[in-house]
Amino acid sequence: MCSPHAAEAPYEQLWVLCKYYLACARDVGVVQHKVAPGSLRHQSSDYIAAAIAVALALLEPPPTGQPSSSLPPYLELRVRCLLADMFLKHGANPTDAEAHIQKALLLAAQVDPSGTYKFRAMHLQAAFLEKMGNLAAAEKLQTATIKEAFDTRLVSHGYYFIDQMIEFLIRHNNFRMAFNIIMYGIKVSEQLGNTAMRIYYLVLLTHHALLFQTTAKTTKLLMDMKAFFTENKPVGNPSITASDLASPFRAHYFLLTTLNHLKAGHTKQALDSLPAVQSVLEQWTPSSDDEAQGHFVIPLNPSTLPGAGSSTISISSGGPLSANPSTNISQSPFVHTVGATRAPVRQSADLAHTSHVAVKWLGKTQLYAIVYLLSALCYQPDAVNAKCKAFLAEGLKCVQAGMDTTGGADSVDATLRTQQWLGRIRIHLLLHTADFGLMRGELDAAERAILETIQWCEWLGTWDRFKVAVCLRWGMLCQQTGKLTEALEYFEVCFQDAKTTELKTLVQLHKVLVYLGQEHFDQPQVRDLMDAIRNDCETTLPSGYRAAFKILESVMATEFIKAK
Repeated sequence: MCSPHAAEAPYEQLWVLCKYYLACARDVGVVQHKVAPGSLRHQSSDYIAAAIAVALALLEPPPTGQPSSSLPPYLELRVRCLLADMFLKHGANPTDAEAHIQKALLLAAQVDPSGTYKFRAMHLQAAFLEKMGNLAAAEKLQTATIKEAFDTRLVSHGYYFIDQMIEFLIRHNNFRMAFNIIMYGIKVSEQLGNTAMRIYYLVLLTHHALLFQTTAKTTKLLMDMKAFFTENKPVGNPSITASDLASPFRAHYFLLTTLNHLKAGHTKQALDSLPAVQSVLEQWTPSSDDEAQGHFVIPLNPSTLPGAGSSTISISSGGPLSANPSTNISQSPFVHTVGATRAPVRQSADLAHTSHVAVKWLGKTQLYAIVYLLSALCYQPDAVNAKCKAFLAEGLKCVQAGMDTTGGADSVDATLRTQQWLGRIRIHLLLHTADFGLMRGELDAAERAILETIQWCEWLGTWDRFKVAVCLRWGMLCQQTGKLTEALEYFEVCFQDAKTTELKTLVQLHKVLVYLGQEHFDQPQVRDLMDAIRNDCETTLPSGYRAAFKILESVMATEFIKAK
């Protein structure tokens, strides 16, 4: 960890101390995972509290009789923005941030001609409105901020706020409006000649299409970019090729291609596309630890920046930015696996005016963890081959390595988010480890994996998210060990809490298996369950469900030869 350095003026010493505590809060998120993963935020919050106390001390006038050393207005502006940010993210009462935001807006008008901290304060004001539940006002303010940033040629700020608004809309399940804003980012980038940013938003659009829209939509987006990423075909004006972009662009494209194949049930195609991801990762030699953790920059077209040509760039406020929020579209049932991947997220500590955009995507270790997980999924149906088990084990090693090394240029919250992400990937790997054990009859290994999953869910506070997945596997374990009454209880919990037709149907199929057995044989119950899921199995669900349904239907009719 770093240590505070001496500075001349008292306020400089306090400012250095404040930044020191924030650095400690960030670093402790990594250290704790080596000792006590369960206390993910506890010690970090102590450092945050210390940073808040020091920042508040910076705003206090010097004691009577002490030489005057007043805080310069520009530093006061930075301190108030920092305090507002900390109160919103870590304070018990978000309203503590309001006065600092209003004061920051006034100071920005006086001492910040670049507009950097004005936009920072506007972003904090939108975050405050969101915290207070005034979502319509928060959305309106973010829309105005985006337009003003582009109108005043602060292009990197405009892109930053587009991403912030996308995250805001996704958080509140307004997926269609989020797609509109991504499309707006594509349109703006094309108009300004920022071709790399246009590719960035196309990849982002594909990611969200994979999560929230149809396979056909995702496939079309991937095909539109295929020549660019696979043949190095130049695109845009000014034109660029895939080799001009940072390695994470290509890695994410091929990763999305693999995920889309898996979502569509095309395991062979998914397996065929994985070597492309691995090849990019093997050739990617990060120049720094920060780059290895997913930080890179996208250069902007110089002609769009201040001092080049006309003084403003007027981006129409019509189109996506003025669109009314639409009815939410439903989430994909594939979230169990695809939901493990995090959307590319841009981060900017100071929102400094730059000629590039700073981006934070998945780091190299995180991408390798995903590759191992997907490789395991491709081989999971083969219960004879142990490749699935080997890939899962390598994935768990990758996750642990990532937990031991995150930090670097990330903020406190970004570091903790990365740790949470790695923890969720660990849970997915453990769940599939349990699946493999259940398929192979390695029940002790399956039980250990399920119990470790429960432990990590408690540590990360994600039990509600994974409850159905855990209960389903525990029910299957009970089913295989002859504890059928207990299995039915777990299956019922799963059925009540399952959010998708696919998962509900899977649970019902397991119930049918139990009721076909001697201990709980109940032919009327089997018939009712089969009638309830017949239409979905025969028409809408993947072919595996139809096959399982037909087999069970034959067994129920005692047509054992046909069933075999």
